[in-house]
Amino acid sequence: MQIQVCSTAGELVQVRTPDLDVHVSAPVNVFNRYAFAPRPGAETLGTKARAAAERCLALGQSRLEPRPMFVVREGVISAGMGTSTADTIAAALTHARLARLDLEREQLARVVSSVERSDGIFYDGVCLVQQGVGRLLKRFPAPAWRLLLLIPKTRLATEDARPYSRRFSRAYAEILNTILTDISEDDFIDCVNLSAELNARVRDYEFYFDVKRMAKRFRADGVGIAHTGSVVFLIYKGSAEFDSCRTRLIEVLKARYALDRIIAARFVRKSWDWL
Repeated sequence: MQIQVCSTAGELVQVRTPDLDVHVSAPVNVFNRYAFAPRPGAETLGTKARAAAERCLALGQSRLEPRPMFVVREGVISAGMGTSTADTIAAALTHARLARLDLEREQLARVVSSVERSDGIFYDGVCLVQQGVGRLLKRFPAPAWRLLLLIPKTRLATEDARPYSRRFSRAYAEILNTILTDISEDDFIDCVNLSAELNARVRDYEFYFDVKRMAKRFRADGVGIAHTGSVVFLIYKGSAEFDSCRTRLIEVLKARYALDRIIAARFVRKSWDWL
């Protein structure tokens, strides 16, 4: 039994206040492939994935014990790409299949959210999700954007990357009001840009600001951020613009920053597939 689960570019939009924590999640074509049998280059899944499997089996009142699972990753752990969420989703879904339990998306969301503060990729496509409870608030058409994910060598734990500042309360409210309306593509990118800037300003994330300054030179339409990690990503609305400057852009990025990886990506409609 094998399954692949997507990573994300990071939260497209994050609105976090003392009373509310929501984000726009979007799976990208950066895959993590899971199986019960080890393969070359595979890692063993950890305690969170086991906890998700246990809770899933308990939901089905199954007497089965969680089995060890292994993953070969394209995503990166502790970077804000939803990779640990992908681990828990894979563990829950595979053990549900073992127990002949047909999980609804809402049930999967509750299982995964009970294990960790999770990305919303238990739902397909671009979605607005309430943190902590995994509640689906809104779906968006998947933009045909091209993304360039910049993954620094320095990692940042989720717990250390969730800043909130009361001085931005009005801006957070404006972002939320905008994304809850029939939003245009340009307004969506504006929300991504503003949300990223607020997050970076609160935690003084200089890497983001430096990339943002450089991105203007390469005609990027936006610069997003993993609100719960270290990833910064450039947004291009069209593939022609992206393709015209991609090679030179990557050369400059490699020369300028200490990056673990640079990944060209796009959004996908499905968060996981059985293999």
